[in-house]
Formats: sequence, C-alpha cells, structure tokens
Amino acid sequence: MSYQQTPKIKIDLKSKSSERIKMVLFLNSLHPARDKRLFYKEASALINAGFYVKILGPYQDSEYPQKNLEIVGMGTSRFRLITLIRLLKYGLQSYTNIIQCNEVDSWFIGIIISILRHVPIIFDAHEFYPKRGLYKNINLVQKTLFHSIRFTMNFLSMYTDHVITVSKQLAMEYSFLKCSITTINNYTIPRSIKRHLLENLQKEYVGHPLLIHTGLINQERGMQCILYGIKTLKKTFPNVLCLIIGKNSDSPKIHKVVKDFIDKEALNENIKFIDWLCYNNIPEYLQLADIGLVTFNVANYNNRIGFPHKFFEYLTAGLPVIVPLGSELEKIVTIHQSGQAISLDDPEEFASTVKKFYQILQKDPGFRERIRQVAQIYFNWEREAQKYVNLYMKIV
Repeated sequence: MSYQQTPKIKIDLKSKSSERIKMVLFLNSLHPARDKRLFYKEASALINAGFYVKILGPYQDSEYPQKNLEIVGMGTSRFRLITLIRLLKYGLQSYTNIIQCNEVDSWFIGIIISILRHVPIIFDAHEFYPKRGLYKNINLVQKTLFHSIRFTMNFLSMYTDHVITVSKQLAMEYSFLKCSITTINNYTIPRSIKRHLLENLQKEYVGHPLLIHTGLINQERGMQCILYGIKTLKKTFPNVLCLIIGKNSDSPKIHKVVKDFIDKEALNENIKFIDWLCYNNIPEYLQLADIGLVTFNVANYNNRIGFPHKFFEYLTAGLPVIVPLGSELEKIVTIHQSGQAISLDDPEEFASTVKKFYQILQKDPGFRERIRQVAQIYFNWEREAQKYVNLYMKIV
C-alpha cells in the first residue's frame, strides 16, 4: 500500500525539555486533509500556538503549506473498514501527546490508540450523529439506529477526555455524554482580498444581481429552490446570475434533470457552476456577490440545527443571507438584520427577497459594512481559536 507524506521536519518531539513541542494527531476517516474547520481553523490555530500537527486520512496530499505540519494520505478505499484499519496502523506508528478524532468511527480507533499509548483524546463532533439523515417521519429501523448510535457514543465518551461541538445547540444535544463538552463555534477567518483577481472577476460578473452558493450542492441542499427561484427572478432581472462554487453530489440521473431544466428554461447565462476553488480564492467571489444562499432542507434535523461555514463566510463578506424558514440560522439573520428566512418551496418569495436586498444594497452603500461589523463583533474565529488552543493547553 502506497501513500504520500509531507517531508518530515527534524524536531525532537520526545525531548524532556519544558519547551518541547507538543504533538497532536488528527484521525480522519472521511474528512479531507484541507477541511475548512479541521485544517484552516483548528490545525492552523494549534500550529500558530507552537504545536506540531500530524493529520492521517483517506486521501492523497502532496502540498506542504507550513512547517510543524505533516499530512499522511493513506489512499482511498471503497470499504470504510479498510480505511479504519489503516488509521489504526499508522496511528499506532505515530508519536503523539494527544489525539483528535473527527468522525464517530475514527473516534473508536482513536480510543484504541489512546488506551495503548496512554495519551488523552478529544472528539470533535460536527453534527448530531444519532439523528444523521433522519427526517420528520421516523420509522422503527431509524429509531433503532438512533438509540444504537446514542448508546455507542455514550460508551465511547467514558474513555474520552473531552468532546468539542460546533454550536451550543449541539452541545445541549450531547448532554448525555460522560465527559466534558466545549463549544468551538464554526465561525470563519477573515481573509485578504487578492486585488488583481478581483479586478479580473469584476470585468466578467459585475453589472447585475449576483447570488452565490459555496460548497457542496445537491437536491438536499437546495438545488431545486435555486433553479425555480432564478427562473422566477429572471422575469424581473433578465441578467441575474447565481454562481454555484463547488461540487454537485447528486446522481448522474439528477445531473441530467438539472441540465435539462437549465436548457429548457434558457438559464445557461443565469446559473453557472464553478468547480472547487482554492480556499483562499473564495473571498474575491464573495466580494463581488450581492446575496449569499444557504438553502438546505430543514426536514433533516442536522440541517435544521446546523451552522454551516458558508453562512459565516457570507456575513464576513458583508452579504445579506437567504436562509431556510425554521432553521437556527433564521434567529441570527432576524436578530442581526443580516438576511431573511424564506420558504424554500416558494419561488416567488425567493425572487421578492432577492429583489428587496438588491434594492437596499443599491440605495444604502453602508448596508454591507454593517453586516461585516456584525460578523466581526459576534462571529469572530479569533476568539474561538483561543478557546480551542486553551483547551489543548489544559489537557496536555
């Protein structure tokens, strides 16, 4: 079995000096090495605080962006069990002072390593796993699965030093766990604008209402809402444009349905898909946009309570955000007057909301800056990063 690995940095990790560097081992069974939360936020925060981070995961990664970082890509497999076996093998071969696991199954592997190596372990919970994929109508099989996962997590927590959650709501859901819980909110990192790239994009995209959706898109995340919403909006703004930056994870059959709809309704110039971009190039597109979209299906429990990274990126860029009615995001945009919650089944409401915010932006140049200030004051990653690093300092 082959894998790619970053060049090893010669650091005496086992030195008895009080100034010795602390080694953190991230175990990923699913998340990519450059996951926004795990890599750009958490790993970077630890490295900046003087830790050495090693990330193990099922991917290939040959870029080495900074020192005190090692990425071991163990290749991909159709079978998750093989990935877990690899995680266990390379995890046991890795020196570490503390382990962080980022999925439930990698948590299980981490506990084995933690017990054998006598090191503390943290689990970073990104969603409420017992209700993952569950909707309003729950059958007997789903109820059984819910209780099984809940029991498993409760058991694993008995051997865990700490659990991190991405929101207070999620922390409340996990109150049944047997270890301490800390919320590290999924706020975004303000990033600089590359002016030369922005100027090039302005030539192409400025001059009409511009909506943006970043990240994974599919039927579950509002593809249908966007299609019918733009179709309706085009009656008022013929040149309206929605940029979808990311991958459509639907089946090839659904891809064809989407393409056929766009062709039939002559929306090829109104809806454009852009493949995955480098994380640091996204701010330029956000700077050009007028409105951000978070359009996931709130019948899914984790969607309903979720705080996706894209939402805070939109606010940081000064964009009013359209969010689903009945989501936790509705409370934020209402309290801070930074967007509006709508029924995603109503294209007319979608169109009228876009029209309203576009007119506000045209008449009030300070509107975007007020939203940026909201993000800076209430949803700043720097404070969360300090909480995260302090937690590690206490444990190791």
